[in-house]
Amino acid sequence: ILLFLLLFFFFVFFFSRRETMDGWMPSLEHTELETWEKVYEPAEDTYLLMDALYKDREMIIAVCPIVIFELGSGSGVISVYMNRLLSNENLRPCIQIAIDINEYATKLTKDTANKNNCLNIDTISSDLLFSFCQNKRYVDIIIFNPPYVTTSVPNKNTYINDNISASWAGGPQGRFVIDRLLHHSNNFTSCLTPNALFYLLLSDENNPTEVIQLLQARGFTDTTVVLSRNVMNVC
Repeated sequence: ILLFLLLFFFFVFFFSRRETMDGWMPSLEHTELETWEKVYEPAEDTYLLMDALYKDREMIIAVCPIVIFELGSGSGVISVYMNRLLSNENLRPCIQIAIDINEYATKLTKDTANKNNCLNIDTISSDLLFSFCQNKRYVDIIIFNPPYVTTSVPNKNTYINDNISASWAGGPQGRFVIDRLLHHSNNFTSCLTPNALFYLLLSDENNPTEVIQLLQARGFTDTTVVLSRNVMNVC
């Protein structure tokens, strides 16, 4: 049974201090201030996703993943966090693939992995999963923190490698990239194993109910809100 795990990210006007349940954050000492001019800097949504993975670790352990994909890896902290989480649970080493259309992000993800001694994280510069869906069911977990912020009708020129706004600008309802994945003719679920997990972060403005319906049409029979949090809009 494909399982879709929904993370709500609400916008309100106060600052919510990060409280990661296991108290660990991947090192980013190798970055500089200029790094974040080209790559999305970890923010409250990043921390929410890490906390959700920690909270849902028993489900992850039960799947005993062999292949994990992260879409839009950015700085790489989510993939590194997942790597450490699995290591702490004494699970067998798995294949982790971090994908980002931004070549600066894939390089930074690799640097972050190396800095944190995570040598089994591979990076690929690609557009979502479109190069990997070939009706071969080999992916156990997908993690996706998409560009979800509601903006004006997206210009395709926004989504070029060196435009930082592409990491957060989501178009109408913040759904431009999300819908590209869900509506693609090459169904991304064709590469998922029968008990695969899909962690997707959404904002309330993304119309989560409709997203759930789209995913159910793709074969996801179970949906769960793993974690929700009220935070300020950091973009």
